[in-house]
Amino acid sequence: MLSAPPPLNRRTSTASGAALSLLDALEAEIANLEAQNAALERLVAEAGENPGEEGVAVLIEKRNELRQHCGNLEKFQTVKVDSVVTAELNTGKDEAKQRRKSVNARCEALRERQAGLMGKMQTIIKRSA
Repeated sequence: MLSAPPPLNRRTSTASGAALSLLDALEAEIANLEAQNAALERLVAEAGENPGEEGVAVLIEKRNELRQHCGNLEKFQTVKVDSVVTAELNTGKDEAKQRRKSVNARCEALRERQAGLMGKMQTIIKRSA
């Protein structure tokens, strides 16, 4: 549930303030998604190229978790980030557009990291089978 728009201030209108507050939350959420991916990257790095039978089982479990993260990122971008409307803003329009663009760029970068990590996991799992 979205919080109430911030009160009107001299810097931004109510609509711009609401969009910027929403972008604050989206920036925190993408940071969380990036942190989840970084944890999986560390796990794969620690597993190495020959993780053993138990390590492979963990990698298979984490690969499924990564698939869920990929879906969460797609939903986050298409449902939440793309819902931030900047065209109708006045006072905070430029800042909102720039921040939305930044969040979208972070989504794309994370998507690439996820794809690379998925490929690495698949390679290690296949090699160890």
